[in-house]
Amino acid sequence: MRLKSFVVLASLMVGQASGGVLVDNSTLGYYNSGIGGRLVNTGPFFTGDPRLSVSSAPDLSAAATQLGGWLTEPLDLATPGSTWSSGPVSIPTAWANGTSTAVIYSIGESGYKLGDVSISIGVDNGILVWLDGSFVHGDIAPGLPHPLGEYVYNLGDLSSGVHHLQLLRVGLGVPENWNIQVTGTLSSVPEPSSLALIGLGALSVFLCWLRR
Repeated sequence: MRLKSFVVLASLMVGQASGGVLVDNSTLGYYNSGIGGRLVNTGPFFTGDPRLSVSSAPDLSAAATQLGGWLTEPLDLATPGSTWSSGPVSIPTAWANGTSTAVIYSIGESGYKLGDVSISIGVDNGILVWLDGSFVHGDIAPGLPHPLGEYVYNLGDLSSGVHHLQLLRVGLGVPENWNIQVTGTLSSVPEPSSLALIGLGALSVFLCWLRR
C-alpha cells in the first residue's frame, strides 16, 4: 500500500504530458515581408525552379540587412534596416509572387519541456528551417502547392523553456503560399524540491521494505 501511494504521489509531482498542436496557420508570429526578390538568382536554391533538399543553409547575405539578428539568441529584430514586424502578428498563408518572406514562431514555455516535436509543411516553392538559430533542413520543388505533409521535420525532444522556430519561405514563381502545423507534447519539469521529496519517499519505501 505504501508503495502504491508513493507511485501516485510521484506521478502527480512530475506532471502529466499533454500533446497537441503547437503552431498552425492561425498562430501569431514575427513576420518579415521586406526581403522581396533579393535572394533570387543568388545561388542554386534560389535560381530557376529547382528540386533540392539541403542540410546546410544557403547563403542569405543578399538579405542580411532585412533579416537582421533573426538567428541570434536572444532574438535581435530591431537592427538598422531590418524589416520585421514590431511584435507577433497574423502570418499570411500567401505572399507576393517571386519574393521570399520570413517567419519566427515561439514554442514552449518556462518550466515545461517539449517532446516529439514535428513540423509538417506544404509550400510553394520552398522552405528553410532553423531552430534556435541552428539550421535544421531545407527543401524546394517545382509544381503546384501541396498540402501538409509535403515536408516533415522531426525535431524530437527539446529542453524546457521557450524555443524559436525560424523559417524562410522561398518564392520563385506563381503562386506563393503555404500551410504549417507543428505538433508535440508539453510536460512540466518538476521543481528541485519536488525531486528531493520524491527521493525521500523512495528512501522511506526502501527502509520499510528492509524492516519487513
